[in-house]
Amino acid sequence: MNTQKLTQKCIEAISRAQGIAREYGNQQLQQAHFLLALIEQEEGIARELIKKCGARPEEMADRLRLIIDRYPKISGDADSLYLSAAADKALREAERLAEEMKDEYVSVEHILLGIVNTADRDIKELLDRSGIDKHGLLSALKDIRGNRRVISDRGYLQRLKKVRLGPRRAGTGAKT
Repeated sequence: MNTQKLTQKCIEAISRAQGIAREYGNQQLQQAHFLLALIEQEEGIARELIKKCGARPEEMADRLRLIIDRYPKISGDADSLYLSAAADKALREAERLAEEMKDEYVSVEHILLGIVNTADRDIKELLDRSGIDKHGLLSALKDIRGNRRVISDRGYLQRLKKVRLGPRRAGTGAKT
């Protein structure tokens, strides 16, 4: 994956996924680490997409923590993390989706879709229980993003909010 083509939020999510793996003593980065990191981004688009699909991010996060807790743990130096085959597949799919959507950068929605498209057994079960699938996510993404593209590594979500809400005159609630 070309790290030069990741949005800032995407980089933060990947860093957080590594942190989660270390916190749980896991040596291998799994899809669950990445999905939990996406859900933990309080103002992130992943949470909004999950909500639009009718799922509850907090409940999903609790289930993900249980899944992660079952992963093998190591004691001692957990600095060396390895990417699982399933997580690698999801990240490659995210990159492919960004290209397919004609986006210049890989963003968190690409990683979320990449995980959904390549879900391992535990994640597939979680997504099914939560009512999240590729078509629902794409529909939610279209509602949020319209046909805008990811053309910058910064401020993507803020630009979406600004476009959706538009500037408002103070105190009136009317658009300027």
